Amino acid sequence: MNLTIHRGTKEIGGTCIELESKGNKLILDLGMPLVNDNGDQFKLDTDNYSIEELVSKGILPNIPDLYSVSNQNVNIILSHAHQDHYGFLKYASGEIPVWMTTGTEALMKASEMFVPGVKSPPIIKNIAAWKTIKIGEFLVTPYLADHSAPDAVSLLVEADGKRLFYSGDLRGTGRKKILFENLIKNPPSNIDCMLLEGTMMGRGKQPFPTEDSIEDEIVRLLRDQTNIAFIFCSGQNIDRLVSAFRACKKLNKIFVIDLYTAYVLDSLRAISKNIPQYDWEGVRVKYWKWDTDKLADSGNKDFLYKVNKHKIRVEEISERRSDILMYGRRTLFKQIPKKLPNSEDILMIWSMWSGYLDGTHPAVEFCSSNSLELKQVHTSGHATVEHLQSLAQSIKPKTLIPIHTFEPEKFSELFENVRMVKDGELLQI
Repeated sequence: MNLTIHRGTKEIGGTCIELESKGNKLILDLGMPLVNDNGDQFKLDTDNYSIEELVSKGILPNIPDLYSVSNQNVNIILSHAHQDHYGFLKYASGEIPVWMTTGTEALMKASEMFVPGVKSPPIIKNIAAWKTIKIGEFLVTPYLADHSAPDAVSLLVEADGKRLFYSGDLRGTGRKKILFENLIKNPPSNIDCMLLEGTMMGRGKQPFPTEDSIEDEIVRLLRDQTNIAFIFCSGQNIDRLVSAFRACKKLNKIFVIDLYTAYVLDSLRAISKNIPQYDWEGVRVKYWKWDTDKLADSGNKDFLYKVNKHKIRVEEISERRSDILMYGRRTLFKQIPKKLPNSEDILMIWSMWSGYLDGTHPAVEFCSSNSLELKQVHTSGHATVEHLQSLAQSIKPKTLIPIHTFEPEKFSELFENVRMVKDGELLQI
């Protein structure tokens, strides 16, 4: 089995791994970069370039079979629905099957409807946790993972008598931490090569180390609330939405989401009965014209009708503002404060990676102009160094390769059997 990591050996984001056996290729993830080579945020409008130009610039992976009109021997499998792992899928040939969990499919299709530039592949085939499937020359077993993206998986891949374990993105501090604990207790055996993510390398300890601590802090902040509260988080970070909902429930508050978030949650009903829904007590939905137009244009008017009786209007938000925690959309949230009697004591909670926060973000601008403090209440979707060490010690791979990290050089200090590789380097396992 041959291995080439086309992107990810020295950065977080843009992950793309190619495995080859007997002329068959299996691509693990096809992500969009988060940063440019100089470390600035990746902002290139890739639609303005041809595939050939993007390959020559080192942005798209140099895998010719990936973009060909038809190749029976190529398959793609996704670990989870974050764009740094699937954002370049739109450039792959539409005749290549793309394998993913049902939750990843649901999130991708929701994003396709609401997020510009996202396109679902024509051929989607589903994988299920802990069920081994044959894809070409490869045997693949998905391991359900604790991550901020629901239904994320790690992947065990077997071919030519060799076994590779790709961690994908995972952690042991979320609401599904039992999955990580079980992986430690019952690891895959005889692993020849392990690709281990290292997002948290060099980041130190977090003020809020677990999802439970996030919930506790939101409760503390809301307890003395006198005006409306906003929480800024990903509408697809289900663990964070659960934390916000549970905090509201403890204090008899109202959790107000938008139609996009309501649609995402509804799309995931099938994977868990514990995911809050728009029709649960204590949840209301704010309609925005942009969302309603998107749903109507995509043929989902029935969803609008279903949600309608759970709608909340601006007048009720203003009247009950001291009892409301509202999901804050980047471009829309400021419309609500304009309808309030005052902006005094509005509670602003930032619950995303601080790297997404800059001086131009509306939350920063709003806080600055209204003398408000932006409360940062976040925990990572990625494993701590200590948890990564526990995982490596449990699996005991013959070779461990760093991936999804800005600091691969630190792995040799912390793990055994580390092999440093470069993007595009061909290895035989």
